[in-house]
Amino acid sequence: VKGRVKKADVTGVDIEVKDARTNQVATITLKPSDITEIKWDVNDADYRSGVAAFDGGAFQQAAQRFTSLTDAETLNGIRAEARAAVFYYAAESLYRSGKAAEAVPMFEKLMNDYKTSWYVPMAVGSLVDAAVQTKELAKVPALLQQLRTLGGEQKPLADYYEGQMLLAQNKIKDADVRFTSAVTGSSAASTRGMALMG
Repeated sequence: VKGRVKKADVTGVDIEVKDARTNQVATITLKPSDITEIKWDVNDADYRSGVAAFDGGAFQQAAQRFTSLTDAETLNGIRAEARAAVFYYAAESLYRSGKAAEAVPMFEKLMNDYKTSWYVPMAVGSLVDAAVQTKELAKVPALLQQLRTLGGEQKPLADYYEGQMLLAQNKIKDADVRFTSAVTGSSAASTRGMALMG
């Protein structure tokens, strides 16, 4: 869908779309589960080169670009609806470039400052994955609770991540219960697919 994103949170993504024939502007709302990516119209050279680096798998370069945008003064030059994306891409780039210790505070800032952002469930996923890999499982329950409080599709997603944590602890039967709960509770094909794989 080509248009201007006016809101991107866990309840839905609102996009202003202009009719080419009538020039009238209408707002359409898509479910978060129907969206794979948002391409923001951020007119900043670091943002654009950061996205290109991220899409190309150059995560260290992407991390440098996005991190440079997170200071308050630079961030104020980016439209409010896209600011959560800056923090998500900065954190995810750091995480994927092997700098989990630097990524975690960036993910936490995203989750604290943009509590209902479309990017929060993805951030929780990376944080849970990092906690499982580093065996810091004590951090996971609070993350899952935060995700569950967002409601809707986020509860089955939290069940999936809890299943991942239980699987890492070799609690196979408990993990199966959580994965099954995610499958039956989700209407999103991606969540159901991940949970079935689990």
